[in-house]
Amino acid sequence: MTFGVCVLVAGVAACQHSLTAPSPAPTISGISPTLGHIGDTITVTGTGFTPTGNAIQLGSGYVLGVPSTEGKTLRLVLPAYLGACPPSAGACAALALQVSPGTYQLSVVNEHGTSNSVPFTNIQT
Repeated sequence: MTFGVCVLVAGVAACQHSLTAPSPAPTISGISPTLGHIGDTITVTGTGFTPTGNAIQLGSGYVLGVPSTEGKTLRLVLPAYLGACPPSAGACAALALQVSPGTYQLSVVNEHGTSNSVPFTNIQT
């Protein structure tokens, strides 16, 4: 969002027309389903998702490069293994993390920040 700002000092106006407010961090409003199996498609709804560069954090692991065409929906297939490094890590030599049965906190990470987290349960591998 871009704003124009003018300041009046001693009768002289000085204006800055390109002051840009930072975009807010993503927000998750829901996921569907809230429990599932490896290979199931998970749909994450909310706001603040970017066209490219979204990462889904599931527990301590990541699914990188999840696109959103309209900024409100992310879809991913629950993998058997997650990346161990956050999107900001660049090159990563860590091993992958296996997705075991259990409940994980799911959040979205992108250039605007990290979203709230919601629970997702993997009921079997």
